[in-house]
Amino acid sequence: MEGLCFRCFRPGQHKRECSNESICFRCGNDGHEAKDCKHPRSPPSEDELRRAALASFARHALIRVKHTPIGNPKWKV
Repeated sequence: MEGLCFRCFRPGQHKRECSNESICFRCGNDGHEAKDCKHPRSPPSEDELRRAALASFARHALIRVKHTPIGNPKWKV
């Protein structure tokens, strides 16, 4: 990707100087950029889903521990 325009992906120019139509990095169609793409992203892999679930669980457990009143038997971690 080094040396390519980030608007049209052609060599030898920069996005701010480009007058060509935008090409989407995500779907490869012209007329829009990836930030405006309506095509769905690739589904995450099983490892990515597992990592996200563990991170979410850890965040919620940490929040619960931070807000646990001391000596309240209702809140157990």
